[in-house]
Amino acid sequence: MKRFLLLLTVAVLICMMVVPAAARPKKSSLGIGSHLMIFNYISGAEDEFSGINIFGSTAISRNLVFRGGIYAAEHTDFSSITNAGVDLQLLFGKNLSRRGFKIYAGLNYFSETIEIENLIETDYSGIGLILGLGYNFRNMSIDWWGNGRNPDSYEDLPTLDTVGAGCISASIRF
Repeated sequence: MKRFLLLLTVAVLICMMVVPAAARPKKSSLGIGSHLMIFNYISGAEDEFSGINIFGSTAISRNLVFRGGIYAAEHTDFSSITNAGVDLQLLFGKNLSRRGFKIYAGLNYFSETIEIENLIETDYSGIGLILGLGYNFRNMSIDWWGNGRNPDSYEDLPTLDTVGAGCISASIRF
């Protein structure tokens, strides 16, 4: 019986090596995107930041993905104000690791620093909800995602009404 199990294990391992990588689902990706973030205040004023987002993701299953990234952005009106941070996301959806259309929702945790010209630096962190959609090609993926953040996470900004962030991205799948 032990010999049979050993031979079966060796046969399975050989089959796994022989099957071309293209036939297996591509579960991971590395990408870059255009990052946009908007703070809306009760008075109607808003602050807008735009920049870059670099991220990586891995599929835990066909319908569950973990994605993490870093972003850096400047205020669109005052370049002396910057926003940089880390975003960790747990996404649930349809067709996240296979070719074709995908749609997802999930939770994200963010930790960021808003800095005014090396004079004032304030750290914020919190959670938010995320929605996204995209398309997985054979070797690349395109996505759009947006998230809403809890304004209470920004305790130094008491007149803050809503906070949202979004990204349009392209990634290489492997």
